[in-house]
Amino acid sequence: MDALTSLGIDWKLLVAQIVNFLILLLILRKFLFAPVVKMLVDRKTKIAQGLKDAQSAQERLERADLEAKKIIVKATQGAQVIVASAKKEAEEEKNKIVAAAQEKAAKTIKEAQERARSEEEKIVVRSKSRLGELVALALEKVLGAKQGGENIDKIISQIE
Repeated sequence: MDALTSLGIDWKLLVAQIVNFLILLLILRKFLFAPVVKMLVDRKTKIAQGLKDAQSAQERLERADLEAKKIIVKATQGAQVIVASAKKEAEEEKNKIVAAAQEKAAKTIKEAQERARSEEEKIVVRSKSRLGELVALALEKVLGAKQGGENIDKIISQIE
């Protein structure tokens, strides 16, 4: 201890300073270091949890993107099926309408031809009748006034 005294160090004061330092160290450790360490640990935990949550969210986002792509593909395929079905139905409907129109046109043409034949027959009958009258008039003029009316009627009936 004389060595300490020769250096100008009071050992009682040194012991008191060491005790004060240890007390200060314990106080700082309890009231400062522990809360700071606890705060740092909590912060580290929150950061780790945030990274874990971000990773989880990224994975969910990727799964949602894949699911959305699958849904889009299915919707596109469904739309193509619907469009193809609609085209097929439209084509069938068009064919039905065209067939009905052709059938109606054929029926109209047939009716028009029948009416034309009927009119033609009526015209022929009228023409024969008129021709018979004209022949009768001509014969009367040639043969003279109505002599031989029975002969003229026979000739007219042959013409008709």
